[in-house]
Amino acid sequence: MMKKILVAILFFILAISNSAFAENNDVIVFAVEQSKPVAVSLIENADYVAFAITVTSRREEPDDEFREIDEARQLLIREAGKNQKIRIHHGPIYLSSTSNSRTSFSYGPSQMTIHLLIPLSETGGDVFKAAGIITELIEKIEPPEMASYSLSPLKIAVENPGKYRPKLLGMIDEHIDQMRNLIKKTDKFFLSGIERPVMVRQFDLNRVEIFLDYKLSMEVEGR
Repeated sequence: MMKKILVAILFFILAISNSAFAENNDVIVFAVEQSKPVAVSLIENADYVAFAITVTSRREEPDDEFREIDEARQLLIREAGKNQKIRIHHGPIYLSSTSNSRTSFSYGPSQMTIHLLIPLSETGGDVFKAAGIITELIEKIEPPEMASYSLSPLKIAVENPGKYRPKLLGMIDEHIDQMRNLIKKTDKFFLSGIERPVMVRQFDLNRVEIFLDYKLSMEVEGR
């Protein structure tokens, strides 16, 4: 009976979370180096190698500065578009962390950022080959007079990690069953946090560990 109730709750929250977080195929999440605070997780291949390209200008007049940055941006997009392996990401990009910070095409007083992605499927999983493609592209482009490009350190990324939520919920349910069988005196389990965004941490060079930052507690009989 308890299991049926738990499963019903899990799928109810799943339905809500799919709507609340708008998990779609245009969301990219950068893997970050962080600890994994939970027992249940998945190890998966990353989808992309990603670079943030910052475009800057040293023009003194703001109008000239913005114009040159836009020229450099358009030039970069044109040149990147000539390589079928490179994708220019126009949607939101999230940093997988508790702060859940988000970036996109961002502008500052004298710079803007463009995200270039290379599917790891295009390079046989070789992150260094992907990095070489982007580096070669930037080195070949001659930006407008006082504009310049700079690359962030490479990151691996996952497209729409929310697609792993159903599998993670099923694994958490199995984990609770195992705990119940091992700890016979346990009367109740309390589960929270499964409505949170799916987290992505870097596992190794081209793989990620995907998990939900849930909390699981229990109540022992007679207490």
